[in-house]
Amino acid sequence: MVSESSIRDLVVSRSRLLDRATSFGTLTVMVYQMFISEEAREQLRAIPDELRKNIGYRLHLLQQEFSGDIKKLEGPRSHYRLRVGGHRILFRMDASLIEVYAVKQRKDAYD
Repeated sequence: MVSESSIRDLVVSRSRLLDRATSFGTLTVMVYQMFISEEAREQLRAIPDELRKNIGYRLHLLQQEFSGDIKKLEGPRSHYRLRVGGHRILFRMDASLIEVYAVKQRKDAYD
C-alpha cells in the first residue's frame, strides 16, 4: 500500500510541479489545477447538499495541499481515489493537473 506521504513525495519530485511552487520561507505550497468532468459534475449534483459541501471542501484541500485519504489505484499509473465517508472521488494526476472523472458511492466506485 502506498502512503499519502510517499505519493506526495513522488508528486513534489517532478520538476514541472516545482516550477509552479510558491515558497514562503521553508514552507512550499503546491497549487494544482483541477478539472471536473461533466459526468462527475452530474454525479455531484445528485448528492445531498451537506455531503456535497463536504466533498467540495475535500476537493479544495486536494487541490491546495494534495491532502486527504488518498490511495493510488492498481492498474493505470496515474489513477487515485479520495475517500470522503461512503463516497469515492476518482481522479487522475498529470503533472500539476488533477482530473476528477467520477464521484460515486463506495459500492459502485470500482465497477
